[in-house]
Amino acid sequence: MTLLETLGYLRSPTFIRPDQLQRLPANELVFALRLAHQKCQTFGSKRATGQFQGAYVLQREANSPATPVVYLVQVDSDAAARRVHQFVWNQNQTPFLIVESPSTVRVYPGFSFNRDTDRPLCEVAHGAAGFLKQLSAFRAESIDDGSLWKVWAHAVDPSQRVDEALLRDLRVLDQRLQHHDGMDRTASHALIGKFVYLKYLRHRGILSDKKLAKWEIDPDHLFTDRVTLRAFQKVNEELQDWLNGSVFSLGDGAALKPTANQLKLVASVFAGDSPVGMKGLQKSLFSRYDFSDIPIETLSCVYEQFLHDAKEEDGSSRGKTLGAPCSADLPRVSSARMVVADLAQIGVSPVTSTVSCVSICEMLRRTCLGELD
Repeated sequence: MTLLETLGYLRSPTFIRPDQLQRLPANELVFALRLAHQKCQTFGSKRATGQFQGAYVLQREANSPATPVVYLVQVDSDAAARRVHQFVWNQNQTPFLIVESPSTVRVYPGFSFNRDTDRPLCEVAHGAAGFLKQLSAFRAESIDDGSLWKVWAHAVDPSQRVDEALLRDLRVLDQRLQHHDGMDRTASHALIGKFVYLKYLRHRGILSDKKLAKWEIDPDHLFTDRVTLRAFQKVNEELQDWLNGSVFSLGDGAALKPTANQLKLVASVFAGDSPVGMKGLQKSLFSRYDFSDIPIETLSCVYEQFLHDAKEEDGSSRGKTLGAPCSADLPRVSSARMVVADLAQIGVSPVTSTVSCVSICEMLRRTCLGELD
């Protein structure tokens, strides 16, 4: 008996397989599930690719809005399970993830991820005594009748979601730049915003190795602690020229002239280190954030909230801003082309003297429409 059969998912109309996305309304969730199907195929070996089995959702009727509760993924090795967990955490869609390998079934919290230790909520070997009992809370009937939450509600910690974690890192980085490295607020926000933008373009394949080579820019001189002011300024110039000035510029003054230490600090954080206090950096072997997986509206919302919080701290808050850094505040969108219009509809707009992640939405929109070479 397969795991899908054991959990009762195959008999449930609310278990959505990759070939059943038509049972959902065209929205962000459909895009997320399609991406999960594509991405999980890369989490394997030459022998066997990973396989996204589907998502168990809460849905009143077919074609009505749905909320994912569990993703189910098959992988060919235990090592691939961690990569799947990181991807799902970045997607910020589901509170639980079940990963099945040939030897083990692991249940992970979808809204938290520890990049240094792999800690599933439970781990059960195939054929082990108590196999069914340990997974009973994730059976279809347990999800439908709410029993799941009686057992595992404590594992859903909103403070560990990718948007909250990224917002915390941005805040600490901003404090470091201003209070320890002597950068003024406007310059700090512009520098951080620029790296959000550059990292997004890099992860989305827009700032590819080929494109940077054409501009004679070494990627290591932008995206690692080997960053240089020359490469940083040059990529800004090239982007402005490439896009005919349609995206934001860092502006004049200190924003374009960070010190070597300031630039290295920001590049290191975006390469995967976490700022600790006013002096330290927590080193990591890889970045837990992948901007190609984080939904664009979540990323935009995080940055808008970061700017809003910073303004409130110095008493200069003005204009309409978002109340919370989460995708729930945004309309569900079915494609990148709709992002700008939907953001404008709820009042998200560029913030004076800083750079807004809405510019990223516009960049993605133009790319999808084929306006860029």
